Amino acid sequence: MLEADVLKFTPETMTTAQRQQFFADGFLVLEDVLLMIWGTDPYFAYQPMSLLGSVDIAEMTFATYNLTLIALAAVVGLGLWLGLTKTKWGKLLLAVIFDREVSQAMGI
Repeated sequence: MLEADVLKFTPETMTTAQRQQFFADGFLVLEDVLLMIWGTDPYFAYQPMSLLGSVDIAEMTFATYNLTLIALAAVVGLGLWLGLTKTKWGKLLLAVIFDREVSQAMGI
């Protein structure tokens, strides 16, 4: 009986609400697995921050770790912008985001 119930939920036969529930349940299971692996104790990033040291800029002291994170965020942002504006996949994605009906009519 259980096998028949599980087999009837294929991606083709699931409604949108069932898909959303399926993914929500999957995230809850993933959260439980992560808690079993690493537990609930917080982990802090003191060690990388202390290893990188600090930099003096205009008579102000900044942690090198924080400046590295800012630079990394800028590189990731630039990469995403270039990916969305300069590639075929990015342009298709933007077309679907801004006008889904026309994109569907065009076969995207």
